[in-house]
Amino acid sequence: MMEINTGNKLILEKIDGIEGKIDRMFQLLNKKQKQNESEYVTVAEAAVMLRRSEITIRRLIKEGKIKAIKPNGGTNKHERFLVERKSVESIFK
Repeated sequence: MMEINTGNKLILEKIDGIEGKIDRMFQLLNKKQKQNESEYVTVAEAAVMLRRSEITIRRLIKEGKIKAIKPNGGTNKHERFLVERKSVESIFK
């Protein structure tokens, strides 16, 4: 069996620490992604919720009656929208 010297031991401890930090970052990213998913719905989901067509939902977004975002900054004309769930639900009220 090979003996681990002090230098290698320190390196292994640092690697363990880095792995722990990476795991924590992934947990935080997953949590944030789940929060975002629950705050926003797709145009198709909004259409089902409101019993309207996707074209109508896009028109309501354009008119400012429903709030939506383009997750990648909106630089692409054909990028999909994510619609604020609260905005869709407020139409029911």
